[in-house]
Amino acid sequence: MTLSIAQTIKYNAGEGIKIALAPLITDLPIAVISILIISRLPNKENCLGIIFLIGSIFIARLGIKGIKSIPIEIDEEVESPNSLKKGIAANFLNPNVYIFWFTIGSVAVVDSWAVNPLSSILYLTGFYTLLIGSRIILSLIVSKTKAFRHPDVYLVSMKILGSALIVFAAYYAYQGIGKFIS
Repeated sequence: MTLSIAQTIKYNAGEGIKIALAPLITDLPIAVISILIISRLPNKENCLGIIFLIGSIFIARLGIKGIKSIPIEIDEEVESPNSLKKGIAANFLNPNVYIFWFTIGSVAVVDSWAVNPLSSILYLTGFYTLLIGSRIILSLIVSKTKAFRHPDVYLVSMKILGSALIVFAAYYAYQGIGKFIS
């Protein structure tokens, strides 16, 4: 969500929406691979710890980049946004995606499929509609708010969003380390 907002502020709603759509590309392979790997690992906690630590490093890197933001002129030529690429990388490295699929997501889909396949389809449709839809709506709202386009507001917003990412990264690192200790 934070990355989606940041791309919207820096570029436009379309770039924020590309970030929001990343789960449509990344979640299926994560779900399938997670189920296969976790079901065969003797020590699941260590695997989850590694996922948390790798994710925390990536998120911290994005946060530092946000904190180091410099004022930009909105009309000037800026670097290529690569939003979909960033969204895919962020989603693949986000430990929450793996935790979700290792625990709740796969169980919900398998259990509901056993009762009625339509239940699984409705669950996944509702889940992704809310997950992606809320991010798209937020990107559209942020893009329509002209205050975010002011260089000073942009700079403060990027620093706040970057700081939020650093906090998330620290939390994920803490969680990752905790997996090895427990």
